[in-house]
Amino acid sequence: GTGAIMAVGRHDTRDYEFAEKFDLPIVQVVHPPEGEDWRGFVGEGVTVHSGEFDGLTTAEFKTKIIDQLAARGLGQAAVNYKLRDWLFSRQRYWGEPFPIVWDQRGNHHAVGEDTLPVKLPDMADYAPVESDDPQPLLSKVVDWVETTAGEAGVEGLDADASVRRETNTMPGWA
Repeated sequence: GTGAIMAVGRHDTRDYEFAEKFDLPIVQVVHPPEGEDWRGFVGEGVTVHSGEFDGLTTAEFKTKIIDQLAARGLGQAAVNYKLRDWLFSRQRYWGEPFPIVWDQRGNHHAVGEDTLPVKLPDMADYAPVESDDPQPLLSKVVDWVETTAGEAGVEGLDADASVRRETNTMPGWA
């Protein structure tokens, strides 16, 4: 009930507990600092039982494996952010707009630095959106929400590509 397992029982707390409970084999792949048990260890260490990557620190291993996957065209480095505070993303007019747009395929893109800060549009009507599918107040300002990649300063997309602005806002303490 606390999340999905990833089948990395040796160095992920939940996966380790799962593997232990169901008596699954656990292979050590990170050697922790002296004096710490490797079972369920989630910190920085040195790779073992990892073929050509043996002896690398955790940070070095991550860099090398990302570089190798990128060279093979199988992946790329990425940073993912997760908003865990339910108050952070609000369906309000006031607050800072997220500097994010969504393309037609549902992928998110950061707006260009030269378009920051994203400014809220003027609104004449602040009444809630009446719909069976609750929408943030900003969704009423269609000419602000529906824009182009060029207008939003998004790199990597055709400037005329249609994008949709994020309509939730951040709280004032963000």
